[in-house]
Amino acid sequence: MKNLFFTVILIICVIFLSNCSAVKFETSTNKDINAFHGQPISTALAKWGPADRTSDDGKGGLIYTWDRTGATTTSYSNIDHSKTTFTYHCTRNLFVDQNGIIYHGMFEGQCD
Repeated sequence: MKNLFFTVILIICVIFLSNCSAVKFETSTNKDINAFHGQPISTALAKWGPADRTSDDGKGGLIYTWDRTGATTTSYSNIDHSKTTFTYHCTRNLFVDQNGIIYHGMFEGQCD
């Protein structure tokens, strides 16, 4: 009975902590992307390095895209002796007008 209680508590803590991490990453990325609005693209290039690709934004500007693969974590369950592996992916897009100024940004995935 004691082992079951500790197992339940451990599962609740893991769920709680994983949810807190997701919120932290999302908030950090929104702030980071919003800070680039109105800045020249050179500011983002200096911080994130060269973009992985660019594409036409349909308005005479470009969309700069950075694809990142984050940390891989592995967890092991003593209950059913299974192993779970997660690799986090992130795609950041910055929309740049014909003058090289960032006018929009967005991201998908879990970014750091």
